[in-house]
Amino acid sequence: MPREEKDNSQDTKAQIGPRGKALASVLISGESARKRRSKNQKKMEELKAQGEEQIIKEEEEDDLKKEK
Repeated sequence: MPREEKDNSQDTKAQIGPRGKALASVLISGESARKRRSKNQKKMEELKAQGEEQIIKEEEEDDLKKEK
């Protein structure tokens, strides 16, 4: 007679325990922190590029004023 396989999903959750849950939350928070940092770094690079463009525009305007 074949044995029936039962769903062990609940059993696994019970076996993880509080330390495993804490570790999982740390890993998840670490991943979200990495995403947040990379997102912030992209924003900073964009702002830096915009700032450099602004400086170049201002210098060109100054040059034009000096020529006149």
